[in-house]
Amino acid sequence: MKNYECRSEQLDMALRIEEALATNEHLIVEAGTGIGKSLAYLVPLIIYAKTTRKKAVVATYSKTLQEQLTKKDLPFLLGALPFKFNFALCLGSTNYLCIHRMKRSRQMGLFKEDEEIRQWDEILHWMRKTKTGIKLDAPFKIDEKIWLEVCRESDMCMGKKCPYGLTCFYNRAKIERANADILVANHHLFFTDLASNNKILPHYGAVLFDEAHNAEDVAAEFLGAEFSYGNMKFILSRLAGGKYFTSFSEENGIDQNDAEEILKSAARTEMRVKELFRKVIARFGREKTLARVREKHIFDNTAGEAIGELARMLKNAAAKMKDEDGDISPEGCEINAYAGRLTESKNALELFLEQSEGDFVYWADIQPRGKHLRAILYSCPLNVARILKQTLYKKTDSVILTSATLCVDGSFDYIKERLGMDGAGELLLGSPFNYKEQALLYVAGDLPTPSSAPDEFEKAAIERTGNICAAAGGGTFVLFTSWKSLEKAHEYLKENIKGLNFMRQGQMSRWKLLETFKKEPSAVLLGTNSFWQGIDVPGEALRCVIIFKLPFAVPDNPLTEARIEKIEEEGQKAFIHYQIPQAAIMLKQGVGRLIRTKTDKGVIAILDPRIIHSSYGKVFLRSMPNCRISTDIEDISAFMPFHGPDTSRS
Repeated sequence: MKNYECRSEQLDMALRIEEALATNEHLIVEAGTGIGKSLAYLVPLIIYAKTTRKKAVVATYSKTLQEQLTKKDLPFLLGALPFKFNFALCLGSTNYLCIHRMKRSRQMGLFKEDEEIRQWDEILHWMRKTKTGIKLDAPFKIDEKIWLEVCRESDMCMGKKCPYGLTCFYNRAKIERANADILVANHHLFFTDLASNNKILPHYGAVLFDEAHNAEDVAAEFLGAEFSYGNMKFILSRLAGGKYFTSFSEENGIDQNDAEEILKSAARTEMRVKELFRKVIARFGREKTLARVREKHIFDNTAGEAIGELARMLKNAAAKMKDEDGDISPEGCEINAYAGRLTESKNALELFLEQSEGDFVYWADIQPRGKHLRAILYSCPLNVARILKQTLYKKTDSVILTSATLCVDGSFDYIKERLGMDGAGELLLGSPFNYKEQALLYVAGDLPTPSSAPDEFEKAAIERTGNICAAAGGGTFVLFTSWKSLEKAHEYLKENIKGLNFMRQGQMSRWKLLETFKKEPSAVLLGTNSFWQGIDVPGEALRCVIIFKLPFAVPDNPLTEARIEKIEEEGQKAFIHYQIPQAAIMLKQGVGRLIRTKTDKGVIAILDPRIIHSSYGKVFLRSMPNCRISTDIEDISAFMPFHGPDTSRS
């Protein structure tokens, strides 16, 4: 490897993971930025897979890391290691083009608009050339509405009866998975597989979670259930708009009376679902909200009854739809699939209304979308630790968690408790970077305290942000915990700080924002949660990171609120055992954006004075890299590695 540097931390990590895999041990590893952790875990995982003849899964949170592993790190190791191995990228089936659905979509007249037909032709042309059939590999943007009609859907697959089985893109991917030693998935697909009793991924012996600080929230989402108006509307419009029941012939096995009854049932179901969501909106309002639901049977279940009736009718109809060999026809497969989806939706609605799982939390999510509203009813497990103990740790040789941020104040207790990793081994590795020389930590100790004077703090912190951005001359990330503060700051900075390009999350796509930021020395990027992690901007392009406020989880999110209540019920203080550790890990993620290589240099500015004035502030400081600390804003200009264009405050 060109420019490879031997790092003792990387070797320590590789050897400790090798030991855990050899002894069937679960392990947690915090590996500081710059260690090169992907190679440190890939090599022992490959050795494990080759020696035991069992597969190993690497599950990442971000698509960026997934691509790095499959397009850079694993291909490199194929050439570097003295033995051969196979690896496969694992994606959900809807990422793949389905040749059968592609051809049938035109025959069924699903696309009528000129633009839809033009894009269908473009997809057809791409289908004849692509080797993967993966949506992201297409050299053009595919409209989501069109993709949903032509992608591979697991419950609509004809299996061995499909005439395109040998050329099927997903089948090829499955063969690659079956022959692979290393499976590269993401957290979402992994927990979807876990929830389905392992029907998606091949059997594996070991799993490593990278970016594992996100694992609890993803597990809660995918081990729960949701009932959405958008999903129901799609299924019902698809049934009514297709040619299943609007054109009749003896071949499809359904007479006109049956077909008309099904269409009437679909119309009744649509009416009942609309009535239900009208009640949801009437109860919780039309504004953006996350509303916790604590009582059972908050609405009647007439919608669920109608959905169940339609599902039964579809299942009976599908059984009559035969092909010339007497097997279920392609139309029957699709109808059966919709029956299954309706049954899942009915079960999700019943779970929400009956609150039959005592260890779950239930809420309504209302989101304005232009002239329309997005409304979803969520049911999520409160304690994923219990579920993971039953479904993952007992059945897997070795489960390994790694991230640059798993430890709080030198301890793994928080992450162990949240994910149920009792008795797991531990390894804490610092970064090879020299933070004393490379980074200055500035704390605005003179600002008001946000908990006691929130308005005064916000005003003063926005002004201080302007001072720091001007001193840095751009090249700055400003990380917020609320959209409201971000929007106020963006408005103030654009108006009062001249010579800098202030960009904000949502202004354009995340990718375009980052590309613009990297190219413009005078750029300042304001972002919320998704910009605290998974962003890599090495070099002078990023020379300052401003943390507007300590990222405490506020109980306005129903899942957070329920977790806090549960901890308090168990006799512990949630602020100490949950909110501080979670905020410390999030802060480490934000701070970690700055120093990405041994030559990077810059300033971390924390505007929340509680980090030095509160009794718990030392937990945050001890969890951070060992930087020189200053409360003098003049030190920022002196430390800056690079000054952009002259700026002035009007």
